[in-house]
Amino acid sequence: MINKQLGKKVFALLLTFVMTLSMTGYTFVEAFAETEETTTVEETGSNESGETAGNTGGENDLTRASGSTDLLTNNGETGSEDKQEVTTPEQEPVQAPAQAPETVQEETGTTIIQLAQITVRASRDGKFVTAMWTKAENASYYMVYLNDETEGVKVLATEKCKYIFNLDSLANNTDVQTVKIEAYREKAVEPAPAGEGTEGGENEGTNDPAPAEPQYEKFAEGIAQDIDSVIVRTLSGTPGVPANYMNQNLRTMIGEGNGGYAVAQGSATDGTYAYHVLASSVTQNGRIIKVNLSNSADYKAGPVINLHHANGMTYDSKRGLLVACGYGGYRHQLTYINPDTLQIESQPTLKYTYAKNFSGMAANAENNGIAAIAYVPKYDVYVARSRGKVDGVPNSTGSAKNNIWVFDAESLEAIGHIFTKVSSAYPETYQSMDADERYVYFLLSPGDGQKKNIILALDWNSENLLPVINGDADFVDHMWYCNNDGTGKPDAVIQIPVGRESEGLFHTTDSNGNSHFYVTEYYGRNHYTTKVVTEHYKVKWKKVTKKVKWKRVKRKGKWKWKYKKKKVWKYKTKTRKVTKSVKDYWARDDYVYDLGVF
Repeated sequence: MINKQLGKKVFALLLTFVMTLSMTGYTFVEAFAETEETTTVEETGSNESGETAGNTGGENDLTRASGSTDLLTNNGETGSEDKQEVTTPEQEPVQAPAQAPETVQEETGTTIIQLAQITVRASRDGKFVTAMWTKAENASYYMVYLNDETEGVKVLATEKCKYIFNLDSLANNTDVQTVKIEAYREKAVEPAPAGEGTEGGENEGTNDPAPAEPQYEKFAEGIAQDIDSVIVRTLSGTPGVPANYMNQNLRTMIGEGNGGYAVAQGSATDGTYAYHVLASSVTQNGRIIKVNLSNSADYKAGPVINLHHANGMTYDSKRGLLVACGYGGYRHQLTYINPDTLQIESQPTLKYTYAKNFSGMAANAENNGIAAIAYVPKYDVYVARSRGKVDGVPNSTGSAKNNIWVFDAESLEAIGHIFTKVSSAYPETYQSMDADERYVYFLLSPGDGQKKNIILALDWNSENLLPVINGDADFVDHMWYCNNDGTGKPDAVIQIPVGRESEGLFHTTDSNGNSHFYVTEYYGRNHYTTKVVTEHYKVKWKKVTKKVKWKRVKRKGKWKWKYKKKKVWKYKTKTRKVTKSVKDYWARDDYVYDLGVF
C-alpha cells in the first residue's frame, strides 16, 4: 500500500514538472542541459518505474542531445542495478586523444608544448650554402628549408649527409638568409581503450585492427643564425699594407727593464682587448699585458708566469680563455690563461690518438710539436703550425715543417692534418699565426732572401672538409692540402712595411665579415749612454827607440835572444777628459701596429 502511494506521489511530481516545462517553452532535454546536477531515481524493484524514467521525453531527444545512445542505460533490460544516473552533456567524461611528448598543437588552442632544439650552423661559402646540424636522437628524417619555403628537402637520418647538406643548386643565389632544420620521428602506436571492440563484455579480448601506415611527428627544430659568418673575399697579389704605429711601447707601458721580460711573442684578441706575451730570452717565462684596442690608457700588466716562451697565443671564445703554445720540451703542451687575472689556469697536453690514420702524413710528424696556434669558433678547433725537425728529438721530421694540425678544442685530440708546402718558396723565419673559418695567416719576419715582414694567407678549408668531424667520424681520415689543389700555393702574400722583426699577429672580424689585422714588432738594438772618459790625443812628432825584431847573440860563451832596436819617429801623446756616448747594453722595445682591413 505504501509503495502504491509513493508511486502515485512520484508520478504526480513528474507530471507537474512536465506541465511546467510546457508552459515555459522548454523541452525535457533542454531542462537537463541547463542543470548542473545529476538526478538519481530510486527504484522499487519493478521494471515499471525504471521504464518510466528511461522513456519520458522520448529516446530520440536524448540521442540528439548527447550524440550517443549510451547516455542513459535502460535498467529494465538487465534488472541488475538498483540505481540509475543521468549525466548531463557537460559532465560526460571525454577521453582526450593521446599526445606524445613534445608534439606541437598549434591549431587546437591548447597549451603549446615546446619542441626540443637542435643546433644548426650554416654558411654561404663560395658556390655553396652549407648547413650542418647536430644529430637528433631517434630521428627518422630531417626537413631542410631555406628562408620561408613551405616545401623543404627531405634528408633521411640514415644518409651520410644528415649532418652536412650542400645546397649546391644555389650557386648564384645570394638571397638565402636562413636555413631551418626540422627533425621528425615515428609516432608511438597508442593501445586501444579498454572494452573497445569487445564482443562479450569488458573482459573479452579486443579485436586488433589492421596495422596502420606509420605516422610521424616533428619533435626538434633549429634555425641557423650565422648564414653570413664565413669571410667571403678573394685574396690575391702582393699588396703592401700600411703599418700605422699605435703609440704603444709595450715594455715601457708595464715599466719593464730592458734585461727583463721584454721580447714580444704571441698576441691575441677577444675583440675588445688585445693580449701580448712579453717573454724573457733567458728564463723563457713571461708576462702578459692586456690593452684596450680603442683606448691604450686602459691596460693591465700580469705577473711573471711560466709560459715557456709562448711563440703563439690565441683567444678561445667558447671557453673564455687565452691559449698559448710552448717551446722546447713544452712543444706538445698548451697553457690556458685567465684573461681577467692573467694567471695560468692549467697546462694540458695535446693528444695524437688518430695521427697514425692520417694517410699521406710524414711518419712520426707528431713528434715535432707545434710552434703557433689559432682558435676557429665556427668549428670549435685549434689550428696549429707544426715545428720543423727538433734537435735531440728522435724521429722528428723536417718534412712536417710548417704543416697544420687541427685539434678538437674540447678533447685536444688531433683530428686533422694539412699539407701547406710553403717552406721551400718562403724559407724565412715563421713567427705566430692567426686563422678564421677559411684562411690561415702565417707571419714571417725578414731574412736573407726576404727584406720585409710578410703574411702568407692560405685557404685551409675551402672544401668544407672539417664539418665531417663529429658526424660520421672522429677525424678527417686523410691529409689534405691548403688550397686543395696539391700545390700549397698561398692565396696571397701580403707585405708589411715594418722594418724590424714582427712576431705577433691577430685580427678581429666585424659583422660584415671584414677582418681588421694588427701586428707587434720586436725592436732590439744597442743602447748608448753618455759618459766622461779619459782619452789619449796626439801632440807632436818625436824620435823614439823601437824594438824591431828578435835576434840571437852570444855573450860570455852563451847564446841569448835579444831585441834589435832602432830609432823611429812617432807621435807624442797626452791624456784628457772627454764626454762621449758609449755602448751600454742591448735594448729592447715592442710596438703595436694597426694594419687596417684587407
